[in-house]
Amino acid sequence: GAFLLTRDFNYVSHHPVNSNVDATKRATSQKALSQYKSLQYALANADIVALYFAASWCSMSTPVTESIEKIFSTKDGLEKRVLKPNLALGDIGLEEAEHKDLAIVYVSSDRSEKSMLEYSRWNWINIPFSSEEKSDIKRQYRTCAKVEMEDLGIEPRRYHIPTLIIIDSATQ
Repeated sequence: GAFLLTRDFNYVSHHPVNSNVDATKRATSQKALSQYKSLQYALANADIVALYFAASWCSMSTPVTESIEKIFSTKDGLEKRVLKPNLALGDIGLEEAEHKDLAIVYVSSDRSEKSMLEYSRWNWINIPFSSEEKSDIKRQYRTCAKVEMEDLGIEPRRYHIPTLIIIDSATQ
């Protein structure tokens, strides 16, 4: 199962993946999250995976990013509950890590890898900038920046950036 939070965290609802996509599109676009190599580390080592769709250039992303950062700041001790990126392994595969409550996965709409890395926070796992999986995840959730819609073939777009989709890693 998944929950969805958008923009100001005002809208929270249960969100079955691709619930309002017709059956033909659903059959071709829905993929188990565990099949995405770039998500396997987070899914295997955290109870909850938060997919954060955002971009450094998007003014609406900044307050959401700051809220996420504030919630998981070191002063509250919550950072100990967040899975850290495994930089040596590039967050790829089912490598063992100390199991945590939450993994924050950044699905970037930044214009360059440099911008993505500068905007990402120390405890976020980044979907690799040039990865086709990044585009596939955006298509699966139909969530992206307006400027990406045509290139990704997303019409209609379900959610804009910023969007935070919360996923129970056990049920996906």
